[in-house]
Amino acid sequence: MRKIGIFGGTFNPIHRGHIHIARAFFEHLHLDSVLIIPTQVPVHKAPQGLISGEERLEMCRIAARNDPHFFVSAIEVERKEKSYTYLTIQRLRERYPDAALYLIMGSDMFLSFTTWYRYRDILQEATLCAAARKNRQQEELAACARRLREEGGRCVVLDLNVVDISSTELRARIQAGDDVSGYLDGAVEDYIRERGLYGHGAQSGK
Repeated sequence: MRKIGIFGGTFNPIHRGHIHIARAFFEHLHLDSVLIIPTQVPVHKAPQGLISGEERLEMCRIAARNDPHFFVSAIEVERKEKSYTYLTIQRLRERYPDAALYLIMGSDMFLSFTTWYRYRDILQEATLCAAARKNRQQEELAACARRLREEGGRCVVLDLNVVDISSTELRARIQAGDDVSGYLDGAVEDYIRERGLYGHGAQSGK
């Protein structure tokens, strides 16, 4: 059976931590591929500072360019409306009727999963894969996984030593003109700089 990872997010911008998470689950679960899916209008996050879907798609393509098992999908950006994971899963199920689906997410999304639209239906369609950014999250994530398993869900939680920075903080550093090479793929950083995204260097005059 084909095993497909689904990694959705605003990716505003996509950074090394995102790719690390995707690669960790790809290797741990022996996935055949990972679909990286930028959202159009996120339901669970306020779209403050959100650049266009096309620009975020391109940054994702750049970040994933060196991994032949990672693919970037425009399935949500093309929908031009709020991004509900349940609807995306349904469309992917039509394309891959016999595949096992693995929904990859960060810790914050996992902990709020029961607030998602038709989350119980998602549990029936996909295994949830959560990445802990900090060691202290392990107990909280484990408790959440137990509750979801009681509802019939399948969960995989990995404690990953990922780049611990939020996209909000990263955007602020980009605007300030700070060195972000430790967080961004060099080609992604070039793309941001060339287009002046996120007010690149605006605060520093760079």
